Amino acid sequence: MSLTILTKKYNWSVSFGLGWTQHIKIIFFIPIALAGFHPVVFFICHQIAVLYQFWIHTEYIRKLPKPIEYIFTTPSHHRVHHARNDKYLDKNYGSTFIIWDRIFGTFQAEEEQADYGITNPVKSYNPVYLCFHEWMDIIKDIKNSKSLKEAYVMTFVRPSKLEEKRELFRKEKERLT
Repeated sequence: MSLTILTKKYNWSVSFGLGWTQHIKIIFFIPIALAGFHPVVFFICHQIAVLYQFWIHTEYIRKLPKPIEYIFTTPSHHRVHHARNDKYLDKNYGSTFIIWDRIFGTFQAEEEQADYGITNPVKSYNPVYLCFHEWMDIIKDIKNSKSLKEAYVMTFVRPSKLEEKRELFRKEKERLT
């Protein structure tokens, strides 16, 4: 889990809180190399994208001109991404271009002050637990699943729908017993 979403504060230091398992994402980079993109070019583009992420972690910049707000991820958009307000859950995934969220229906404009953090706050300062608690929860959900369908849903459903899906599976289990 990325440590950037654990904090209740929101400032530039948040952009440095990457999780210990973040390098697993390399599996998503393999198709880029197989498609013929030169690894050095990809690395440079990726580093530019990572650098872009730094400045959008701020409360100081409220809104930018409309054309910029429409295409690029801005501090306003990214505050929504880090919020745990119900209307902000599972929104604004774009790290550089917010236009993708507009296209795929995951865009949410900032309408109220963001309440930062995760929906179920972690009550530990243990760095190992902080980095792996979400992985442990996923494994627990899979182990407690009664079918492959339930295990799949517990693994891949979006966080805002997880409790709703758990309840559906509980009701189905009660109906069958």
